[in-house]
Amino acid sequence: MSPSASRSTPWICLLLAALTAATFYPVLQNGFVNWDDMEHVARNPDMNPPTIHALERYWSKPYFGLWVPVTYTTWLATAALAPAHGNSLNPTIFHALNLIVHAIATILVYLILRRLTGKNWPSAAGAAIFAVHPIQVEAVAWVSGLRDLLAGALSLAAILIYLQAINRHRSLRITIATLFFILALLSKPTAAVTPLLLTIILGKRARSEIRCIALWLLMAGADLIIAWFVQPTTDVFRSPIWFRPIIAFDALAFYARKIVAPIHFLIDYSRSPDWLLSHPSFWWAAAAAAIIAVTLIIWRKQIPRLTAAIAISACSLLPVLGLASFNFQYFSTVADRYAYLAMLGVALAVALFASTIPRAFGILILLLIATLAIASNRQSRIWRSTTSLCNYTLATNPGSVAALHILTFDSLANNDWQSALQYNTRALQTKPDDPLLLFDRGNILRDAGQLSEAATTYARSLTRRPNDPQLRNNYAIVLAQQGNNTEAERQFTELLRQYPNDAQARTNWATYLVTHGHPDQALTEFRRALTDDPQNTTARRAIEMLTPKSTGK
Repeated sequence: MSPSASRSTPWICLLLAALTAATFYPVLQNGFVNWDDMEHVARNPDMNPPTIHALERYWSKPYFGLWVPVTYTTWLATAALAPAHGNSLNPTIFHALNLIVHAIATILVYLILRRLTGKNWPSAAGAAIFAVHPIQVEAVAWVSGLRDLLAGALSLAAILIYLQAINRHRSLRITIATLFFILALLSKPTAAVTPLLLTIILGKRARSEIRCIALWLLMAGADLIIAWFVQPTTDVFRSPIWFRPIIAFDALAFYARKIVAPIHFLIDYSRSPDWLLSHPSFWWAAAAAAIIAVTLIIWRKQIPRLTAAIAISACSLLPVLGLASFNFQYFSTVADRYAYLAMLGVALAVALFASTIPRAFGILILLLIATLAIASNRQSRIWRSTTSLCNYTLATNPGSVAALHILTFDSLANNDWQSALQYNTRALQTKPDDPLLLFDRGNILRDAGQLSEAATTYARSLTRRPNDPQLRNNYAIVLAQQGNNTEAERQFTELLRQYPNDAQARTNWATYLVTHGHPDQALTEFRRALTDDPQNTTARRAIEMLTPKSTGK
């Protein structure tokens, strides 16, 4: 690196950070949205106040089907610093965290590109595109998007440090890079693609690094296996094996379109495997992507650096292309946040292009960056509230089950069961007899006091989703409220047979026993529930009330 390049590096990093902040500052005024934020952060009792016990639990077991302890540790640390408004956490500091992590990731992209191209300003241009492209808004503007941001930033740090290890301090830097890679995996399993990206970046040099890359691949495989077991995909349409490459190429074509034509970014594109299977007229996109992929493979020696950039983007998306099922495919195979790390390949392509054009044409790249920044600035304001986010999605995709599902929950939280029922009815028009939507409907009818209809709806949902503990739990409670004790007891018994360590289910069963004149049996059940969950305050209070107190004379 030349002395002038070295002197300009801090200023370029500062400019990139300033560009990121200027683009995304509206997120600081956004609140939490009822789209994972409430369950994971805003209404998560572990976050207000955070405790060491909660930290231990996130490292020892999954939460809401996710084992991402580094992400939860970061949220807990942020909650400890965030001044709460009464019983509510302050969303501003969580949004500021996302913005800071994205700015760091942008700087890391610049440093990686500079090592690959040897040029400062083309690398800065590529990093700027990474920073401000509207496809990045979801990860940055959504508090729950921290999972993608952390996994992406830590993966980029691991790649950069590994590249630096080639020159000097090899053992130490490879060890540090490996630690960053492990942290990335524990932020989100999609970081498992990092060793593949490193292999592409190293090119021919990867042969001499095969032992370290193989170790990273083993770690990635182990983390993916864990994710496979802790994140069940029971509600996802099971695509035929022959159809999965079509899903993958369709997803690649979708991301390419969004990158080239950055408009209409939604939380739900409704491009699920079952939708695609029933719309063969849309398979042309997958065919086009497959043809381009074959062409690039054939021409890889003629355009090696561009091929490498495209390969980086494609490999970054491998875990979420639909070759293997994952939970979000219930709504859609594609999502903006999945492209976060894939934008490294786009940034490299921009840097390579900027390196080949005369400086006079650099103004065009600056105009492109400014245009994308303005678009992202506007897009980030859409995330201000649950209502604005969902209404924007429904304006473009009226059948969005995700948006209607969120609005249903939001209405229930505000005790507006009539609106909730309307949103649920619209969602069921898109997915008739869907068990999750029927579960939502059962909850709405229960809250509205229509117990008979609620029980019937729960029963319909249960025939399609017999292993859902919350569904069976709610069904049993409604049956008990109706006075159908025989069936209620049968449902509670089956629930605890399936999930003997479910503390909440056991607490509900014990409460039922108390109300039906069996205090001794209830006391035993409350004690077991407290053993399974020492933080179960309902069980603790019940034990105190039911335990006979000794009297002195």
